Amino acid sequence: MKFSRVIFWAAIGALLFGCGSKASDPQPSPSPTPPLDYVSFRISPVLYHSVGQKNHAVWLGTYDAGGKRAIFEIDLGVLSDRKTMSVGSGRFISQPNSDASALLFALKKAVEASSIPEHSKRVTDLPFDFVVLGVHESKTDSGFSTQPPGDWLTLKLFFGNDDGEMYLELNPTTGEAEFEEKDDSYGDYLVSVLQKVL
Repeated sequence: MKFSRVIFWAAIGALLFGCGSKASDPQPSPSPTPPLDYVSFRISPVLYHSVGQKNHAVWLGTYDAGGKRAIFEIDLGVLSDRKTMSVGSGRFISQPNSDASALLFALKKAVEASSIPEHSKRVTDLPFDFVVLGVHESKTDSGFSTQPPGDWLTLKLFFGNDDGEMYLELNPTTGEAEFEEKDDSYGDYLVSVLQKVL
């Protein structure tokens, strides 16, 4: 009987003090998921048979979300070595029947633009200059790296008179690609010019 009372009071003590203290202890709140600073899309190679285009690497980019499909081409011109960096000129080429509303919404968040312009004049292409940041890179939790080697090509794009910059990462092997933020100060400009061609 004495042993039963000990068990009884021990159980009551656990309920009043043990469980109660756990319930009243502040629980750490989960860390908020940081917003993505990139937008993923798909690429597939485009073959140009024209002799004048033979040195161009061209991909068809597509982005699907919410029943909307953005379609555009990425044309990278001939690479030239300037000191230790490969540089070149390229352009985004608009495509008919492209609906980039979902892509622009994702881009707005990724590059931290304040808004998407309501009216924008369509253009056939949007030129840019680029610097090759890395080749044969792999994607890691902290970014891109040559260790271990991978299939990613990473570029930094420059628009206008250095009015805007962003990263473009391409993986021709898997058909993956990403637009990535360079600096949030470029957000509004990038959305306004990309809206004209995507």
